[in-house]
Amino acid sequence: MRKVAAAIASVEDDPSIAVNIGYATDIINEVGLDSLKMTDFILGLEDDFGISIDFDKVEYETFTRVDRLIDFLIEATGASAPSPVAS
Repeated sequence: MRKVAAAIASVEDDPSIAVNIGYATDIINEVGLDSLKMTDFILGLEDDFGISIDFDKVEYETFTRVDRLIDFLIEATGASAPSPVAS
């Protein structure tokens, strides 16, 4: 969760917003990532998590909310799910 929040804050060039990002945060409507920033964000996720995202196989909605994105990243990396109380 923290890594995703930090990535969003980095793309927005505002480290202070990371503390306000939670599992239910809408990345598009609440944070306000436009298409260019979303592209930068996704490319950054690929680098940060060592994955390659095939957009032909991933639904757009995967990237609209933090919880959906984390679920996708867990599956893509084979990591274990974080505790619901941990962030």
